[in-house]
Amino acid sequence: MFSIFRAAWIGQAIRFGIVGFANTAVGLSVTLALMWSGFGDVTANFCGYLVGFIFSYVMNARWTFKVRRSQVVVIKYVLLMALCYCLNLLVMLTLRDFAGLDRHFAQLGGMIAYSVAGFLGSRTVVFKNREPKLENHRAA
Repeated sequence: MFSIFRAAWIGQAIRFGIVGFANTAVGLSVTLALMWSGFGDVTANFCGYLVGFIFSYVMNARWTFKVRRSQVVVIKYVLLMALCYCLNLLVMLTLRDFAGLDRHFAQLGGMIAYSVAGFLGSRTVVFKNREPKLENHRAA
């Protein structure tokens, strides 16, 4: 039984990672394009994460966790990603303003914190009822 749940976690983590890389490419492209166009760090960051959020929700609901979209799932996902975004900003601004890291690398630090918290929250809170059905597997 443990191996069934572990396999589900691994498969979902891999799919979440693939969606995350695509999401990162999309969101970071928007963020950097806006920064290079003269927008401030926080505005550029917000716009990049907003575009990435929409992409991420659709792909994770449909492919990673294979759930039907519902108002409850959307609300949980919005709340989780809002918390993750706050964590992202906290890390990004701390790295930039207190650690003296270049603003582009600070953005990356925030993205890492956002991604890790996003997977853990998605897997354990938002999409938590997506364990494999045990009746389809025989005990070893």
